[in-house]
Amino acid sequence: MRSTESFLAAREQGIDVYPVWNKSNREHSLIGSDPRDVRAEARDATESLGWKGPYFVDADHINLKTVDRFIEASDFYTIDVADDVGKPSPPQITEQFLTGVQPYLGSLSMPGISVPFAITNELAKAVADKFLFAICSAAYLVAFALNYIFAPNFAFIGDQNQLGSRQ
Repeated sequence: MRSTESFLAAREQGIDVYPVWNKSNREHSLIGSDPRDVRAEARDATESLGWKGPYFVDADHINLKTVDRFIEASDFYTIDVADDVGKPSPPQITEQFLTGVQPYLGSLSMPGISVPFAITNELAKAVADKFLFAICSAAYLVAFALNYIFAPNFAFIGDQNQLGSRQ
């Protein structure tokens, strides 16, 4: 059974399914397409099938360098900050993070996991050193996208002192 037939069969049985089209910036670059092309393909495919339910377009593997071309054509965004993992955050951001995690230091138990986690200052610092810049990049990207979607007539102004020159 083809995926289109599967979607239609599931829908007929009362199962909520939602087709999603996606194509990464790299894929668009390789074949010379544009995110608006994916939106048009999704619309044409759903119309030709008589699909009555919602469908979505994902901006796949986007980052601050590529988000602009995806915003208008996409419903949601798969953020890729892999290039930012391991980059140092500004000292003031790292200090804020380390201060903020203080209440969570110690033994952390989670349902379904038999051994508690030992959360130490050293672990928090190691996490900050490896992932905090990437987390900040993701947060900045989300704020950028939300501003564009919900307040398109307002300028989004980021503080380059917070994340460095990769904005």
